Amino acid sequence: MSIFQNAVNADLPRAVAGKGSYLTLENPKTGAQYDILDGSSGAAVAAVGHNHPRIVQAMKHCAGLPYIFTHAVGSKQADDLAELILSKSSGAFARAVFLNSGSEANETAMKIATQYFFEQGRTQRRNFISRDFSYHGNTLGSLSLGGFKSRQTPYAEILNSKAYHKVSTCFPYRHQQAGQTEEQYTQMLLDELDAKFEELGPDTVIAFVCETVIGATLGAVPPSKGYISGCRDICHKHGALFILDEVMCGMGRTGTYHAWEPEFEPGTGGPDIQTVAKVLGGGYVPLAGVLIAPKVFDVFQKGSGVVYGHQTYQDHVFATGVALEIQRLIFDQNLIEECSEMGKYLGSALKRKFADHKFVGDVRGRGLFWDVEFVADKASKEVFPASLNLAGVMHVRCIENGAHFLKGKGTIDSVLGDHMMVSPAYTVTRVEIDRMIDVLASTLDQVLGENGYN
Repeated sequence: MSIFQNAVNADLPRAVAGKGSYLTLENPKTGAQYDILDGSSGAAVAAVGHNHPRIVQAMKHCAGLPYIFTHAVGSKQADDLAELILSKSSGAFARAVFLNSGSEANETAMKIATQYFFEQGRTQRRNFISRDFSYHGNTLGSLSLGGFKSRQTPYAEILNSKAYHKVSTCFPYRHQQAGQTEEQYTQMLLDELDAKFEELGPDTVIAFVCETVIGATLGAVPPSKGYISGCRDICHKHGALFILDEVMCGMGRTGTYHAWEPEFEPGTGGPDIQTVAKVLGGGYVPLAGVLIAPKVFDVFQKGSGVVYGHQTYQDHVFATGVALEIQRLIFDQNLIEECSEMGKYLGSALKRKFADHKFVGDVRGRGLFWDVEFVADKASKEVFPASLNLAGVMHVRCIENGAHFLKGKGTIDSVLGDHMMVSPAYTVTRVEIDRMIDVLASTLDQVLGENGYN
C-alpha cells in the first residue's frame, strides 16, 4: 500500500463498487468482497446514492468538455449551477463561486469577508469570532477559525491566535444548565457573543462564523430556538458580517435546501456569506461553494471589481457540470421533501430504539442528519474512558456487521465523548433505515458487553 492515509498503519477494506445506499468492499489481503449499507453516505456526502445512472451519464458528457482557467474564460456549467442555487435561495444570494473542498470554501469566505471591509477602507476590522468545539476545515486559516482542540494540537505553534476568538458553542444536551429554559439558554449565548464584540471592539470584528447545525465534531446538533437569528442580529448591530458554514448540513441534508431556512422569518434573507460542499458534488466530484449576499456583492461591484485569490481549479467545468446534474436530480425527484419525510422516520426509529438504552445519552438531529451520543451513565452524562475508544471500535465493528457510520469523539473536551452519526442518502428506504439501526444497536451492545458494560 502506497497511500499516506489518515490511519497510517491500518489495512483498510477497499471500496470497489456501489449502488444506491450500498457499498461493495474488498478485503485487501484475501480479495473477498462483501456488501454493506452506507449509513452515513460517506461523511454526509453521497446524497443521491452511489452509481446513480443519471449522474454517471452526466460525468461521461462532462468528460468531453475542456479545462479552462476561469481568470480569462467562463463556463456555462458553472454559471448554470450558480443560477440554480441562487434561484432556490429566495433572493438571499447574488453570486456564487466554486472551489474544491469545504476547507477552501471557508478559507475563501474569510478572505471575501476581509476584502469586503478593505474595499470600504475599514481596515481596522481584523478579527473573526467563532465557537468552541467547531471545525471549519484543515487549512491553517480554517483550523485557526475552528475550536476543536484535538485537531489543532499538532499545529498549535503556527496557527493564528491573534485574529481568531471563541465563544461558547450552542449544545443544549451538554451545556444547557439545570432549570434553564431554552429561551434563557439562547439568551445566555447571545449575551456572550455580544460581550465578545464589546471586548474586542465592535469596529474590529470582520465576522462571526458558525455551523447552522453542528456537524461531525459534536454530532448533528440543531441550534436552540432563536439562536441563529439572534447571532445575525448581533453581527449586524455591530456592523460585522454573519457567515454560516453549511458544508455538512446544507443543500437539503436537514430537510430544507439551506439549513438556516427554519431559523429566519420568510423574506428576511439568510447569512451574508454561506459555504456549502459535500452534497454539492455528492461524492462524484470534489466541489464546494461560497454564496454571497447582495450587500456583499454590491461592495465588490462598486469597488475594485476584483476578487483577490483566484485559484487554478476554481469553477471547474467538469466538476460544476456534474454538480449541476446532481442538483437538478435533487429537485426533479423532490429529494429534499423526501429527505424531510424520511428524516422524520429515521429520527423516530432512532429514538424508539435508543430512548431507554442505558448507555445512550442523546439522540438528536434534523432531516437525514442524526447522531447518537453514548454515555457510561445516563443520569450524570458521564462519558466512557478514552482507553475504551468506543466510537473507533464501533466504527470498525459496524462495517464488519454490515453498515458504515461516521464516528465522532470529543463531545466533552474534543477528546472524550463518543458518538456516531447516521446520515444516509436522500434515496434511502425505510427497510434500509431499519437495517442500519439494527446494526448500530447490536454493535453497541456487542462492543460494550465485551468490555464489561451490561
